[in-house]
Amino acid sequence: MRRILAAVLALLAATAPAAEEGEKPKQLGLSERVQRHLAQIDVSLTGPPERLLGLRPDQFSLWVNGIRVKPVALDALCPAGAAAAASPTTSTEPESPVAAPTSYLFFFDQRNMTFEGRRHAVEQAKELVSRLVQRGNRGSVISSGKKVTTFANFTDRADVLIDALDRLFADVGQWDDYPALEGSRQDNVVMALRGGPEPGCQQARMYQREERSRAEHALELFQLTLGRFAELDAPKVALYFADTLREQPGRHYLSIAGDDCISKSSDTRLSFLKLHEAAGTYGVTVYAVQAEGLVSPAVSGARGARDAALKDGQAGLKTIALETGGNAFLNGAGTDSVVERIEAAGACLYVLSIDATPFPQDKPLPVRVDVDVPGVKTRARTTLVIQSESARRMATLLAAFTAPDTLHDTVPMHGALVPLDLDGEKLRLLVQASLPETILAQGEEWDVGMSLVSGPAVRDEASGRISVKRPGVRIVLESEMSVRPGPFEVALVGMESTTGRVATGRLSGSWIGALSDGVSATSILQPAEGAFLRDGKVRTTGSLAIGDQDAVRADRPVAFVTLVCRTQKRQTTARVLRSLSGPTSSEFDPLDLPLGESGCAQVRDVVPPGTLASGDFSYGIKVEGAERGQARGFHVD
Repeated sequence: MRRILAAVLALLAATAPAAEEGEKPKQLGLSERVQRHLAQIDVSLTGPPERLLGLRPDQFSLWVNGIRVKPVALDALCPAGAAAAASPTTSTEPESPVAAPTSYLFFFDQRNMTFEGRRHAVEQAKELVSRLVQRGNRGSVISSGKKVTTFANFTDRADVLIDALDRLFADVGQWDDYPALEGSRQDNVVMALRGGPEPGCQQARMYQREERSRAEHALELFQLTLGRFAELDAPKVALYFADTLREQPGRHYLSIAGDDCISKSSDTRLSFLKLHEAAGTYGVTVYAVQAEGLVSPAVSGARGARDAALKDGQAGLKTIALETGGNAFLNGAGTDSVVERIEAAGACLYVLSIDATPFPQDKPLPVRVDVDVPGVKTRARTTLVIQSESARRMATLLAAFTAPDTLHDTVPMHGALVPLDLDGEKLRLLVQASLPETILAQGEEWDVGMSLVSGPAVRDEASGRISVKRPGVRIVLESEMSVRPGPFEVALVGMESTTGRVATGRLSGSWIGALSDGVSATSILQPAEGAFLRDGKVRTTGSLAIGDQDAVRADRPVAFVTLVCRTQKRQTTARVLRSLSGPTSSEFDPLDLPLGESGCAQVRDVVPPGTLASGDFSYGIKVEGAERGQARGFHVD
């Protein structure tokens, strides 16, 4: 996730040469006007139903950064049924407690979850999905194990989310045994104390530093995940499942070693503060759930430390939730209780809009809200962050990289992979990302980036800025990348600087199995005009990869590109057979292909323009003597 954030920063700072230069700015006849920048604070109200409706701005007392502020607008997300519920003539049909559709994020922090907690959390989450994801509400399932994995994007289908939870539980790659071994580490501190106070203290401090590092990383991952809410409408709720996330991580180890074992900077308050800032920025309410439920008393010699560890874990869950206007569910809180309190808090929301102009941007501002209505109580977050334009761009781009499904009206971005060669165990690829033709009369300027993810991290990335001065120009970013054996994915993203339009796309593949009997999948390329950026240089023409859903143009030459590799040790040549079948069928002459030092070589068959008739075709390629090869189907217009 840190590398993805770095990729976004690089994308924002990218400066590549323009495709067309030297033209003076055109006078478009546009005028500029100043508008107020508004910030919003959502407030949950509880109390007698008849007193919750029809409230006026002057009935709210709002302080931001210590300054009394008058709301400039007030929006009620409060169902009319709340007032009717107090009337004796009310229908017996129950009203929905949700005034507006809610987006729920179910987040499982595997780094801070016991084995029992994992089982219990998934089972309870399935019950919560059945109860909460209805009446237009949506949910998403994300797990932070060895890597952050999205098991389900936001959807209003509860069955899809329940299936995602089953897959999460069965995925052993998400498991982390560090929390389960906590008791063993405490026993190790006890054993080290037998050698004296200093060895015991050293052992305790080592474990304390380790736990603190893990806690900070876990909070950072959750904080970045909250960016998925950036483009969603309120209400927004994140349910965070964990057991051992603590505001003062590792303190229980130090307590075993004694009062003289002191470690400086042992808390993670700064990381919690950053998380609260992110929640305040995106308007997210966090509810923390103690995943393992009710825990039986410890029975080992480190019983006191284990009891302290449990209490510190519960305190951490409270810290992560309360400052966002949410709550913590501890000691095996039942599903009924969780649903009741979440729905009660969201049953009647008021959104207060204020003029953000006088306040500093991108800084946490303390917030306090009261309401002058007898018997009505308020609950709101304690921190507000007013985003600057650059911060909003950052949030949008980060969401485009990590959660494109949360963005509205995105431009489709297409990508392609062209195999080049093997470099040891790595497969070298040309990765191509392309945007539709530009539409603005005055031209467009796009920041374009792509990140190749393999395993738990971003392995390669590229970005650039491409400017064009007229409509009808296709924008293409190209970069050579390498990937190790295993599955991989390429995230594509772009942002237009004038309109703020966002483009997204995804590519996926697997190095293992990419070569079928020594032959890779075939890429189809055709010459095209556009703005092609590669290695910092822009060309006005290039070879554009044709996607599976795109048609090949009959009036242009067609290139079929395939990587052929040895299938036997010490093999230096390969006899390659190729064929083209369809309305116009032909056989290519057999090719005796010398294999380089890498054991591979690229085959490029070019068909002249006007050769192919309209219709469906298939290009096949295989090594002589091999059982299988590869075939690529395509359509010609």
